[in-house]
Amino acid sequence: MATTTACIHALDHNPYAGLVVQVIESDSPGRRGEMLAWLRDDHLPKRLAGSPAAMVTVFTPTPTPLPLDRMTYVKQVEGVGTRLTLLWFLQRDPRDNWREHCAELHTAVAASGLGNVQFAAPFIPTVPGTDRYVNELR
Repeated sequence: MATTTACIHALDHNPYAGLVVQVIESDSPGRRGEMLAWLRDDHLPKRLAGSPAAMVTVFTPTPTPLPLDRMTYVKQVEGVGTRLTLLWFLQRDPRDNWREHCAELHTAVAASGLGNVQFAAPFIPTVPGTDRYVNELR
């Protein structure tokens, strides 16, 4: 896992071949610390070894409630006390190795008994100011 400084440098690196975003929900706010410890001490070091990921960063949401005078259709953010977001910075295109290294991320989390993966998705970088990948968007 990386520190905030490492994440800033990861975002400045040009370019990683891909990124995987993973959102994990622990069973309860009290178990999020257990989930984080399990990820840091057990799961992530094993998952990173020999993988296409250069690093993984873990974030916890900040429990700041929205103002009371917000528009009625704007809801408070849910899961602030139970969620973790992981960013996997990849050295290889996720389209080439999604099945081998990323598609089963949820299996180990569920097997831990500490929570479940709510979202996992790969992304490939674009190059600002170019038409790279435009033909795939249409």
